[in-house]
Amino acid sequence: MFELLVLLVLIYYLATNYALLRVNERASLLAIVLGGISNIFDRIAYSGVIDYISLSRISFNIADVCIVGGVVYLIFTSKPTRSS
Repeated sequence: MFELLVLLVLIYYLATNYALLRVNERASLLAIVLGGISNIFDRIAYSGVIDYISLSRISFNIADVCIVGGVVYLIFTSKPTRSS
C-alpha cells in the first residue's frame, strides 16, 4: 500500500523534525497523518474507505477533509525560500 508508505514517511518526518517545525506546519502534517490513519483503518476494517458525506455527485469523509485541508493549509501558510 502506497498510502501506508507515505504515511510512515510523514510520521517519521514529523517525529524527527518536530522541534524545527512551526506550529502551522505541525498542525497541517498532523491533520494529514490523522486523515491517512483513518483511511487505512477503514481499508483494513471495512475493505474500503466509507464515504458518508454526500453532496449531489460528490461523496467524501472526514478523513478526506483532514488530508485536503492539511495540504491546502500547508501550502498557503508556507513561507517561500529566497534563492541567493
